[in-house]
Amino acid sequence: MTDARRRGTARWGLALIVCVAAAALLGPWIAPHDPLRGDVERRLEPPSREYLLGTDRLGRCQLSRTLVGGRTSLGLAVLGSAAVTSVALLMGALGAFGGRLADRIVTRLINVFISFPSLVLALALVGVMGPSAAAVVAAIAWAWWPSEARVVRSLFHTARHRDFVDAAWLAGVHPVRILTRHVWPQVGPVLAVRLSLEVSSVILALSTLSFLGLGTQPPHPEWGVMLNEARPFVTTAPHLLLGPGLALIVSVLGCNLVAEGLRERMDVRQPEEW
Repeated sequence: MTDARRRGTARWGLALIVCVAAAALLGPWIAPHDPLRGDVERRLEPPSREYLLGTDRLGRCQLSRTLVGGRTSLGLAVLGSAAVTSVALLMGALGAFGGRLADRIVTRLINVFISFPSLVLALALVGVMGPSAAAVVAAIAWAWWPSEARVVRSLFHTARHRDFVDAAWLAGVHPVRILTRHVWPQVGPVLAVRLSLEVSSVILALSTLSFLGLGTQPPHPEWGVMLNEARPFVTTAPHLLLGPGLALIVSVLGCNLVAEGLRERMDVRQPEEW
């Protein structure tokens, strides 16, 4: 694959992410109607000039709810991804640099948590905490960190035992400098790809939990909540799926394109370019 095409893949993905993020951030100001105010006399209207994506079962503007709901969906996805990454980095670094005992403890914890399906762990925690936006973010961090921590630990272990890193340790270089100048440049690009893929997975997971009624609660708009509200009207008013469905597709596609572009870029870089 040519360099231009590699750059184009990442740029297209970044462009999609920027567009969705901008629409979500500006949603409350660019929404044509109040997303919470309905008109039962205009319920389930198809797309028109006034309502570009139609109206829902309560006569609320679907376009406005999609735009405003994007702030909640993407905001929770960013928080969930940040929580997963933070815990994974902490546990992975502890396992790689904390000595044999710490490594054994981290490995056992990862093996215990990873033996359970992620969705089951998430549902269990939400069941304990109760349905809410905070609960689904905590559930995502609780269920997703083991798989990410295993990857981080493996990357840190590999980078830690390179010859030039051992030479830096023997030369008495400060551990922080070794981590930032010698270890992190080796693992950073790989973690960037993992983070891009992780965000798309978290977006889908959060929407799934909200679709099941465990996340953001009505009447507040959120893409998973909107899909759940549209479910009974799939045959009579399929336009209800258009807004949240396209938003989810574009968001996930953008993250995956960025990850693919970064991966292809990594495949052709030389060690001295890290």
